[in-house]
Amino acid sequence: MKNDSMLPLHRCLVTIRQLKADLTNSADIESLVASLPKLDGIVHNAGVGSRVPCKMISEENIAEVMRPNFEAPLLLQTALLKDKIINKSASIVFIASRAASVPSMGNAVYSASKGAIVSYARCLALELAPRLIRVNCICPAMVWTELILKGGVTEEVLHKEEQKYPLKRYGKPQDIANLCLYLLSDASIWMTGSAIDITGGSIML
Repeated sequence: MKNDSMLPLHRCLVTIRQLKADLTNSADIESLVASLPKLDGIVHNAGVGSRVPCKMISEENIAEVMRPNFEAPLLLQTALLKDKIINKSASIVFIASRAASVPSMGNAVYSASKGAIVSYARCLALELAPRLIRVNCICPAMVWTELILKGGVTEEVLHKEEQKYPLKRYGKPQDIANLCLYLLSDASIWMTGSAIDITGGSIML
């Protein structure tokens, strides 16, 4: 029986930098990309929510949602490619949503923005495949973040609704982060162009 105290100890030092940028601003995107080192993995996760009935959608509603949810990650990704920041065999992950394929009242613009991301990511996956760069999407159901608390529904109602999920809860940010880690790692080296549902079983309802 081995004594654990005799096993070699490996330490990993990680340097964390926080870079602030408004991804709806082209100058900020340019500045951000210029400050980055070469990347082996990217997770596009910025975005906003919106609930407006279809009969009340305005140009402003579309811009407020499509700009951060679709245009910003697309233009950031374009800048990363143009500046050759992404290494060969890297992995790119977009956080989309189950809303891309599951309709709900008042969610048309948000759903459209996430559907657009899924379609874009699949085209990107084809274009980057010759460099063995993988591109996948994660499509979560309801996750406990500030986003779901801004839709006018009370936390009490949300706690009641989450009991309808087969696993009896909404997701947590770490649930999505763990799937990101899998997609960024070599464990998913034969996956690209996928849109993966992570739903606590709600997809079966």
